[in-house]
Amino acid sequence: MPKFVIERQYLVPMNQHIVVETESLGEACKKAVSDDIDWDTQEMDSDSARATTITEAKMVPEGPDCRGKGGREAPPQPSRRTTRLASDTQ
Repeated sequence: MPKFVIERQYLVPMNQHIVVETESLGEACKKAVSDDIDWDTQEMDSDSARATTITEAKMVPEGPDCRGKGGREAPPQPSRRTTRLASDTQ
């Protein structure tokens, strides 16, 4: 039976409320997404985590001389099931 290495992920939003002083809203938005402001006061919003998705899948080849062989397969469509963190259930 074939074996597969699967990389999966789910995205958990991090948010932060910041005050930015600039000449215009456009400049404030540019500064807000720049690397000039640290994320030291961010909050994790685990209730808004997205569904688990497959980012890559690769078949594990069989046999003694199998290094570098084995093909990548296109990941399936994302699952509609939402993954919750263990701390959310407590």
